[in-house]
Amino acid sequence: YKRQEHGDSALICAALEDNLRMVTELLSTKGIAVDLGNTGGGTACHTAAKNGHEAIVRALAEHGADVNKQNNGGGTPLWYASSHGHESTVRCLLSFGALPEIPGLPADDQPEVVARREGHAKLADYLRAVIDAGGYAAHEASQGQKTAVEPRPRGFVKPSTISSELASFLGRPEGEQMARTEVTRAINFYIRKHSLQDPDNGRKINPDSALK
Repeated sequence: YKRQEHGDSALICAALEDNLRMVTELLSTKGIAVDLGNTGGGTACHTAAKNGHEAIVRALAEHGADVNKQNNGGGTPLWYASSHGHESTVRCLLSFGALPEIPGLPADDQPEVVARREGHAKLADYLRAVIDAGGYAAHEASQGQKTAVEPRPRGFVKPSTISSELASFLGRPEGEQMARTEVTRAINFYIRKHSLQDPDNGRKINPDSALK
């Protein structure tokens, strides 16, 4: 499947084709850039979420994919899954820390609103319930359900002791343990908060003195 005009990586193409075997093989490659975006800033996770390929979304998230990464238009994987009505994929993304409300997007372009506008009322109601409950874990607990990702953490979701420099940067106690996925989310939040993303190239970050 040729997508060179969009700058799609092999991982994005495999996600598009719902080829879990190939995605798994690529993720086992040393140094794989799981969040590498195409010309529009979309990643493999965006692609899998948009097409409702839940198993691939889960595999990517377990290998450290940023489920809150925004493309050049501000859309996250959850935004695309919501707009296309993929409820189980939305639940999967939320279980890995995806935000139901996206920073920087206007109120009329939030996942809940988009899902309702596209005719996915049940999904929109679910997103509203998650938001009103204060998040996915709180909502699932209120429903008497176990949150996802119950098995023993592994790979990028397994907590490990962060360095003293990183602890200082994140404002965490020295010696604290964090998963790489959690660290990635915290750094991405810092980048968005301080507008460090290059306005002409969304894939480029202009670090400030603290991030350096």
